[in-house]
Amino acid sequence: MTEIDSAPRYSNAILLPLLGSEEKPFTAGGAEGGVFDCAHKPIEHAFLIRQYRQGAKLVAGKWDTTTGQSINTSQMNLPRDIEPCKERLDGCHIFAGYLFPHYGHFLLESLSRLWFIKKHPEIPLVWLGVHNQSTFNEIQRQLFDLYGLQNPMRLVTEPTEVETLIVPHDGYIIHTRYSDEQRKALTLQGAKDCIPGKKVWLSRSRLDRAIVFNEPALEEILAENGWTIFHPQEHSIRAQLDMLADAEHIAGVEGSALHTLVLMPEYKGKVTIFARGRKVIFDYCLIAEAAGINQRIISPPRMKWSDGLKHWESNWIWSNLDVLLAELGAKRQAKPWHPLPKSLENVTRSIIGFYKKHTCVELWPRTNSVAAVCAPARAVAVGPSLPFDLAPLKDAGATYMEVTADQYFTTRPFGGVIDLFCFRQQDDASIALRAFNASLTLASLKSIWIIDGGNPVNEQLLAWIYDYHPTLSVARVRNSDIAIVWRASRHMFKPVHETLDVTAPDFRAKLAKLPLNDIATLISKQGEKQEKA
Repeated sequence: MTEIDSAPRYSNAILLPLLGSEEKPFTAGGAEGGVFDCAHKPIEHAFLIRQYRQGAKLVAGKWDTTTGQSINTSQMNLPRDIEPCKERLDGCHIFAGYLFPHYGHFLLESLSRLWFIKKHPEIPLVWLGVHNQSTFNEIQRQLFDLYGLQNPMRLVTEPTEVETLIVPHDGYIIHTRYSDEQRKALTLQGAKDCIPGKKVWLSRSRLDRAIVFNEPALEEILAENGWTIFHPQEHSIRAQLDMLADAEHIAGVEGSALHTLVLMPEYKGKVTIFARGRKVIFDYCLIAEAAGINQRIISPPRMKWSDGLKHWESNWIWSNLDVLLAELGAKRQAKPWHPLPKSLENVTRSIIGFYKKHTCVELWPRTNSVAAVCAPARAVAVGPSLPFDLAPLKDAGATYMEVTADQYFTTRPFGGVIDLFCFRQQDDASIALRAFNASLTLASLKSIWIIDGGNPVNEQLLAWIYDYHPTLSVARVRNSDIAIVWRASRHMFKPVHETLDVTAPDFRAKLAKLPLNDIATLISKQGEKQEKA
């Protein structure tokens, strides 16, 4: 008996386009349609089957094969009322599968019967579009050409009867099956020797969703360490294979681009995948296990920055880049730590010591960090880039986060109120003003702000606070450029400026310049009033 004879055949089979998946996920209940026999019964092995492993765990970045043995099977194609067929296809056809527009699902699931298709180039193919699409997209056409598929193809868009339909089994099933035949059929690139030192980062930073927002900060450091930053969506499949096949190390954030490994299963280098979410995306493990690829999956500390999205659409922020850099063997090209200005260090220590502040958030340090002198307060230095030597921060037990102020205030990783804020050097006034407004939402009545002087944006920030916040008081520390802001209503409130003007010459002169002890006295008196109230 030949292989084609062993594949199930159905006379007068009916294919119904999928309905509903445009609005709902393609899961059980999300779409209706599929493949039916002449008696209008669903052809079970024509279902799109997914077999999710439950409780799979990683040890040192690799699958612990003693876990994940419980399987939850989902047959993701439901019957619907059989309508009269508008079209009929005479002769014999192969049911090719469900056509996903999404690159990763197309590779793994749409092409899951490629092992059979390539052996029978003379038999026409019929596809069902997952979103009832009527044409093949560019990526799909590229892959058909690369595989040299000569089979005539029909993408079914109307209820269609097929005289004889062959339904081969899936060579790939989510989480559980990746057959040797399918692995060989998918191969477009054979083994190549790795070029020493060739390291490729598969970037998602130019995508518009399901991204890690501070990936560009990592990429800047990687580029300084000799990594090639590669945006796969901007290149053909052939160009992607040419870039990756001889790389010594491939790394990237979890995403479809890493499924390109199925096209080069004899890859000899190292693969590192950084997870976006908390769950193990097990197909990476299945592919690596079947192909013998040296792969690790790492979950760096991260924060979610999108509510209400599906897990595959969610956006994230890495807390800092240390875990990623260590895993990738990359080092920061950090500038030397500059000593803190004594005035700033003394003011910060004095406020924390006198008022017993417990939490401190410092924004935009550039050459050093106040967070290093905030003990015993819990301190964090926040900036999209921290380009100086971080050793003093680590030695002081302080935290640092390579995120923007917006990202910090929207994720609120500290929780609770912040006792002390320190605004350092920022070049964009809109960012500084927005950050100050956000800081008010995390402040208590006893919170204090230290505004580092010496740049126009901080002067504008001070003028804006003075002019537009009558419930806040502002004073400069004498003999320094440092200003202190605290909660205190100004009953004789009168703005300095009719309109906000960073160049206004009178603001510095009109803002009170007081010894730190006098400012502390004013803050203490205001605190007493608040306690009595």
